[in-house]
Amino acid sequence: MSQRKSERDKEGYAIFDKRHEVAISGSRRFGFTKLSIAVLFVFLCILIGLLMAKKGGSLQKGKEITGNTLAAFIKSSREGQGVAIAESSASFDSIVIHSIDYKMAYIPPGSFIMGSPGRPARVNIDQTQHRVVISKGFYMGITEVTQSQWESVMGENPSYFKKCGGECPVENVSWDDCQEFIKRLNLMEGGGLFRLPTEAEWEYACRAGSQTAIYTGPMDIKDNRIAAELDPIAWYAGNSCADYHGVWDCLNWPENIHKCRGCGVHPVARKEPNIWGLYDMLGNVWEWCQDWYGGYPADQVIDPRGPSNGRHRIFRGGGWMSGAQSCCCGYRNYHHPDYHYSTLGLRLAGDLHNYRFSDK
Repeated sequence: MSQRKSERDKEGYAIFDKRHEVAISGSRRFGFTKLSIAVLFVFLCILIGLLMAKKGGSLQKGKEITGNTLAAFIKSSREGQGVAIAESSASFDSIVIHSIDYKMAYIPPGSFIMGSPGRPARVNIDQTQHRVVISKGFYMGITEVTQSQWESVMGENPSYFKKCGGECPVENVSWDDCQEFIKRLNLMEGGGLFRLPTEAEWEYACRAGSQTAIYTGPMDIKDNRIAAELDPIAWYAGNSCADYHGVWDCLNWPENIHKCRGCGVHPVARKEPNIWGLYDMLGNVWEWCQDWYGGYPADQVIDPRGPSNGRHRIFRGGGWMSGAQSCCCGYRNYHHPDYHYSTLGLRLAGDLHNYRFSDK
């Protein structure tokens, strides 16, 4: 009898142990399931939050400024220093065009005073100040297009200063040449991604929120040619000394205060950028813009693109041979679209909604 009881007890304990084991196993599975659900829930919350943050705000990247927002822009710029920027610089993006290793920075929408006060350096160029609204963000090349980037698209290098090297800006290119380069690059990238900046976009990007002669502040021009304020940010006639083969003889230039024998272009991004991260907006090479040359309007304009036709195309920024008076944010220059010279290059722009984004 006691033996049977002992066997039943053993059997009971065995059943209890098995049920306990099953219960523990089920509890573990249930606990693991709860943990998985919790982790998944947190992940989804984070993902939704990021998507809402990206879409949130009244000034989404690529969205036009219209209606009340546009009116607020104009009002704020009139009440302030003439400049209204739509987005904080902390939110700016940059992209890399991997086919030619070209970096571009996002330029936010905003408004500014375009042109220069006082008498223009060239009497035949209109620099009348007027308000301009850039209603849509765009991308701008962080640097001028280099010789190596041009050659990778066109198969040749037209530059006069080839010995400066592949990291130096391409020059000796006409506006027509630039259009062919852009056409081929767009074919490589599979769409109409790139273009030259409009003149208004160029000046807006150059100023980067400033309203002074150069984007770092006022400029004190000596003898109409030299300005120490340009030295940190621009290669111009006062500091463009170079010693590679093929440089120009600049020993007798009045602005050559260093008395060097040769001058020429320099590698891009060796000077300080503006606050939007754009290098060499002043000096090194002049940069072609999309616009035909024309007089400025007196009233406010939104996204101006210049005259519908003309004889001359605009270029901006001054170059390695330029005096200080030409290396100002508001200074204009122009020539025939087939004109090329060792001081003329380009910088790409593009409409941001066309881009395939990549990491910074």
